[in-house]
Amino acid sequence: MQKSKNYISRIILVILIYLNFTACENDELTFESEGVILGYDMGMCICCGGYFIELNGNTYRTWNFPNNDTFAAEDFPIPILLNWHFAEEGACSDGTNLIVVENYFVNQ
Repeated sequence: MQKSKNYISRIILVILIYLNFTACENDELTFESEGVILGYDMGMCICCGGYFIELNGNTYRTWNFPNNDTFAAEDFPIPILLNWHFAEEGACSDGTNLIVVENYFVNQ
């Protein structure tokens, strides 16, 4: 009887370990681009403000970052990995100068 309980306990343990490893999901986020937050857009105009970001040798603007994250001026430039898309055309965007940062990771 003791051997039977021991055997069942081991089977249950193996099943629990198996379920633990198979239930894990890979929540690792992948990023499409590397960039650098250059600094604040300190212009004094109606469409100014936000941040300058360099991507592939081009400089773009973004109004903000996810969760309204902010950065200290002394930290610039800040290398980042990010996913982004161009903002819709509108009063402050011609569809190629303003981007929306979907998510990012400070790559230091």
